[in-house]
Amino acid sequence: MQAINRCVNPRLDSKYSFNLYQFLSHKHKYLTNIFQDPSDQKIYIGLREPDGAWYGAILKEVFEKGSKVKICSYPKSWTQSWNDITFSWWEGYFNLGTAIMDEVPAAVKAVPFEKVKK
Repeated sequence: MQAINRCVNPRLDSKYSFNLYQFLSHKHKYLTNIFQDPSDQKIYIGLREPDGAWYGAILKEVFEKGSKVKICSYPKSWTQSWNDITFSWWEGYFNLGTAIMDEVPAAVKAVPFEKVKK
């Protein structure tokens, strides 16, 4: 998904977010995994390291701030219960564009991280 920014360019379709495109087009082009914290339903975009640590940002903030969003690192102890919704979220985004933010979590199906890493 390295070049996902090319697929979600708002110049190709106005349903896509310029801020998400900007975020992915600059220094954050590898932060394409989407995880959801089941405790508060927040959705994060970023990269999970093999040791379970998470590097990324709150997705809603990316939609609001683009490449100016603050990138954080979260330890495995905070993220081990997060659900991987990468594939279903991107599928929903390709179909709905920014409207997916109104549909979450209904538009995405969570996959527990334990099943993803096998």
